[in-house]
Amino acid sequence: MLRDGIAVSLVNAMEADILGANHPALTADEEAALAAMSWRDKCDPWKLARFDRLLKDMQSYPITSRILPTRLGNLLRATEDELTHADGDPESFALRRRGLAPYRVRIQHDQFRTRLEMYCTLVLVSAAVTVLTPAILAGARVGTWPVLGITASFAALTYVSYLAATASARGYCSALRQMDKA
Repeated sequence: MLRDGIAVSLVNAMEADILGANHPALTADEEAALAAMSWRDKCDPWKLARFDRLLKDMQSYPITSRILPTRLGNLLRATEDELTHADGDPESFALRRRGLAPYRVRIQHDQFRTRLEMYCTLVLVSAAVTVLTPAILAGARVGTWPVLGITASFAALTYVSYLAATASARGYCSALRQMDKA
């Protein structure tokens, strides 16, 4: 921004706004200029995309100290924490609010929950098969490379299933938020 000729006072004020600090005293013209500009317009697109992705990831974590060891768990917990009508009981939230939600939201909730359960089951099953494959094939007369290839394939299936479970959880959480608004 400084290379583009924007005044140092404006850059400092914008940085202070972003950090939540008090910005330096500005003239009326500088205040108007500050209100009209956005740091996002001056940012490189790849840096802005990374910032937006990190911001989205940050929203997937609970604000409290209730952080879990998995991204999936943190996404679900962060959604639980932001529900205003959970009344301290997020487990029965969907059952209590189901009748208030529009029909389309109920259908989407059911679909995403079913997918989430299916992918979570697939993660567990494929992880178990990944661990058991070398043990099962150890007694058979199978070479090392085929065993490693099969094991790696099941490990990849586990990872892809986890990504699919996380994507389904995003949709499920979106449906929960809509139920909360109803």
